Amino acid sequence: MAIRPHVDYNVRLDAIEGLASSGKPAKQAIGFFLSETAMTSSTIVQRLGEAIQLLEGIGLEVKCVVCDQGSTNVRAMKDLGASLMLREDGSLSHCLSLGRCIPLIFDVPHLIKSVRNNLKKHPIQVEGQEVTWRHIEDFFLEDRKSPIRMAPKLTEKHISLPPFSNMTVKLATQVFSHSVAAGMKTMVINGTLQEEALHTANFVEKLDRLFDVLNSRSIKDQKYWRRPLTGNSSRMDYLQTCLGWLKTWKFGSSRTPPCHAGLIASIQSVSKIHQELQSEGVTVLCTSKLNQDCLEAEHSSFLLRSDLRCSSCRV
Repeated sequence: MAIRPHVDYNVRLDAIEGLASSGKPAKQAIGFFLSETAMTSSTIVQRLGEAIQLLEGIGLEVKCVVCDQGSTNVRAMKDLGASLMLREDGSLSHCLSLGRCIPLIFDVPHLIKSVRNNLKKHPIQVEGQEVTWRHIEDFFLEDRKSPIRMAPKLTEKHISLPPFSNMTVKLATQVFSHSVAAGMKTMVINGTLQEEALHTANFVEKLDRLFDVLNSRSIKDQKYWRRPLTGNSSRMDYLQTCLGWLKTWKFGSSRTPPCHAGLIASIQSVSKIHQELQSEGVTVLCTSKLNQDCLEAEHSSFLLRSDLRCSSCRV
């Protein structure tokens, strides 16, 4: 998304639009508020509170807040009671205190990209086994030699990530895919890849399945794990399994990246939302509707849109 300053005349309102309160051209549109620069965390807290009050004042019930992990977003969410620090039992606070507890979801496609970016830089210890980007790269180099590819969508761009390509979601999700996992396992069996690559293949497969569950779209989807959450769905059980799995991750970097706690918080929030909707008689939840892109596309119907400089927050 690219945003540039623009001043226009609104004939219906007989007013100039596109100026901040200072009189200078605004660079960001946040709901109906205009901001000269990126919003501070304190302003986000204030505007978010006002937005929720206005929505609930007209009879709408805010079920969650969705944002990416931009620095001002994260700071604002912490100020509102959410936490990115895991407790000893591996849990964390995944709700915001805005008159009541409102679940927080960090945009899942952004989280998947962040996991990929961190894995490319440093190995991750998962359940005591090392997962490395090198195994994925070795698989690609071997696979592209074959006239019949096991992962035909995988290209040099997926592996080398030239400038700005790390912003493209599909370059991450196509790496963390069933075809890549299955191809790696096949090469381990036939001796083309080292046996240690099996740990990375299992990691890829589990992350692919987790993304499907958190990005479900249609109850008729051919891919089982990408079907919506329902009352007795094994997909809900898988989310709970993934919470335990995520708590075993240990990163090779000097600090644990925010995407780790972001995934845990998002899974807890999605589970809470699903339980609440079930109690209200809503039996099916398409989790893709809780992702940022879907909310941006649908804001004209009944969702409030609040764009930030390099990130966004949705209610």
